[in-house]
Amino acid sequence: MNVTYWVDEQPRAERYSVRSLDLSEDGIFIKVDTPLGLGTGVMLQFQLPGTDHELCIRGMVAWVGHAKRDPREPSERFGKGIQFLDVEKGARAILQEYLQGQQLSP
Repeated sequence: MNVTYWVDEQPRAERYSVRSLDLSEDGIFIKVDTPLGLGTGVMLQFQLPGTDHELCIRGMVAWVGHAKRDPREPSERFGKGIQFLDVEKGARAILQEYLQGQQLSP
């Protein structure tokens, strides 16, 4: 899934497009090389695959580490675990419904 993010509370913050490796109700893991330290606030914007739902959620870098190496890529990339913060009720309901559907898929 493609994810656009930018650093929260920075006027005219540059936007970055990255790939997500994992999504849960509480957060998302993104493959990213840019230096984002623990506790950095970010805004995330993404469309759930197979849906018309685009979510914009505020989050915080909660984990920094190496992503598993993808054999299709020439080099290993760093990843960031982003904890979701202040998810609106409507967005949380959409996210929960999407994740439940993913668990039911074969």
